[in-house]
Amino acid sequence: MKVVVLHDAIPADAPPDAIDTLDMVEAVEGALVDLGHAVERLALDADLGAGKQALGRLAPDLVFNLVEAVAGDGRFIAAGAQLCESLGLPFTGCNADALYLTSNKPLSKAMLRRAGIPTPDWSEPGAVPAAESSGPWIVKSVWEPGSVGLGPDAIVDDPARIAPILAERRRRHGGQWYVERAIAGREFNQLLVEGPAGPEAYPLGEVLFLGWPADRPQILDYDAKWDDSRGGFFTTPRSLAACPGEAGLRGEMESLARACWGLFGLTGCARVDFRVDAAGRPFVLDVNSNPCLTPEVGLIAALGARGETYQRYIGRLVEAATRPARPARAKPAASPAPEPVWRDGSQPEDVAAVRAICASTGFFSAEEIAMVGAMVEDKLAEGEDCEWTFLYAMEGGETVAFACYGRVPLTLASWDLFWIAARADRRGGGLGRAVLDRVESLIAAAGGRQVIVETASRKQYDPTRAFYRAAGYAEKARLADFYAPDDDKVVFVKRLNQG
Repeated sequence: MKVVVLHDAIPADAPPDAIDTLDMVEAVEGALVDLGHAVERLALDADLGAGKQALGRLAPDLVFNLVEAVAGDGRFIAAGAQLCESLGLPFTGCNADALYLTSNKPLSKAMLRRAGIPTPDWSEPGAVPAAESSGPWIVKSVWEPGSVGLGPDAIVDDPARIAPILAERRRRHGGQWYVERAIAGREFNQLLVEGPAGPEAYPLGEVLFLGWPADRPQILDYDAKWDDSRGGFFTTPRSLAACPGEAGLRGEMESLARACWGLFGLTGCARVDFRVDAAGRPFVLDVNSNPCLTPEVGLIAALGARGETYQRYIGRLVEAATRPARPARAKPAASPAPEPVWRDGSQPEDVAAVRAICASTGFFSAEEIAMVGAMVEDKLAEGEDCEWTFLYAMEGGETVAFACYGRVPLTLASWDLFWIAARADRRGGGLGRAVLDRVESLIAAAGGRQVIVETASRKQYDPTRAFYRAAGYAEKARLADFYAPDDDKVVFVKRLNQG
C-alpha cells in the first residue's frame, strides 16, 4: 500500500520528548518499508489547512497517524485523526473523539469515575484542594504527555504550596494544570492491541525504581523518561516477571484496562497506566490512546515476551486499521449473547473478575465494587458455610457475567438476589436475562418460592428497574431517602414455582 506517516513538525530546538517523535517516525517507516509498503512522511504544523491539502494530494491508501501535538501543543493531539476523518482516509490508532477524551486528563478521570473504574481523586484545572484535604498531591498537565513539567517538586503534601506551583508551571510551560492525589506504591503499564476479535493484552509491565534516592519521589518524571544524563533514566526498567500470588491483581488490571478500552471506544492500540497502593488496590492513572512506538522506550520488551518482532507489531496496527470487519470507531453495541458456560464454584481469580465486571458497567460505586470482591473472598474462605453463593457465566474461557444470591436467614423459602452484572461489552444482548433465569431455576430447584431484589430509585437505575419488571418482578416496597436524599430503596419480588 501507499502509506503516509503523519507526525508532528519538530523544530531543531525541540525538547527531548519531542525529538523522540523523529526516532519513532524513523522506526515505523523502516518497519513499513520492510513490510513492502511505499512510505512518505508528512509533518503536520499549525497550518492545518495546508496539511489537509497535502493529505488530499498524496491520496494514500492508509495514514499511519503519529501526531501527538501541533506546534508543540498537546491540546491538538486529535488534529491528525480529524484531518483523516474529514477526508475519509483510513488511519491507524484511535478516532479523534477517543484521542481528545483520553488526553484531557480531568475529563477522562471524570468518565472513569462515572463508570466505576478506580482512579485517584483530583481537582479541576487551576483549583487547589481544600486545606483539610489529605495529601500528598501531584501537579500534572491537563494535556501534555511524556511527563512534561513533572519533577520531584510536583509531589506536594501541603495544599497551601499548590497554587504557587500551578502558577510556575503555567509561566514555564503554558497550558492548563491540575492536581491529583498521589498514590504511593507500585506502577504498572498494560498494553492492549486490537485483534480480529477485540483487544488483546500484552504482558503487563511493572516500572521498577531501582537504586532510587530516598528523597526522590518514585514517579516517572521528565528526567527519568527523557534525560539520559541523569541516573533516573537508567534506573526505571520495566519488569514483565509476575510475582507469586499476584495472578488476581494482574487479572484485575487487565480487566480494568479492557473496561477502559470499551468506555472510550478505543481502537488500534492503547496503554493503560496503573498505580497499586499498599493495600493492593489498582488505580487507573492514564489511558494513553496514542502510546509511543519508539522501540527503545519499553514497548519492545513486551513484544519480545510475546515472541513478536517490532515489524510484526507495526503490521498488526496496519491490519487493524484496514480490516474489513473492523468494529465501528465508537463504543460498539453488544451483539446477541451466545449460550454461556455456567460455573458455580468460586475461584481466587473471581475476586478481580467480579470487580472488573462491576466497574465496567458504570452502575456501582467504588465501595460497592470493593464489597462484591470481599463477598467472593468470604465465599472462598467459608465454602458451604457461607450465606451466599455465586454463579458465573463464561464465554471463551472468560467470566462475562455473574450473580450472587442466597437464602434469607430464618425463612423457609425466600431468597435474596444480592448482585447481578454483565460486562459492559456484553450488555444488551440478553446475557443478563439468561443469568437471571438461571439463578431463578437454581433457587426453585432448592425449594425457593420467591426472589427478593433491592435497588435504588434514582434515574440512573431506570434501566435496572425496567429489567426486573420485564422479568416478572413486582415492586412491593419503597423506603424513602434510604440511600440518600431523594434516592429510595425499591424492593422487587417475584414468586416462583407457581405451576
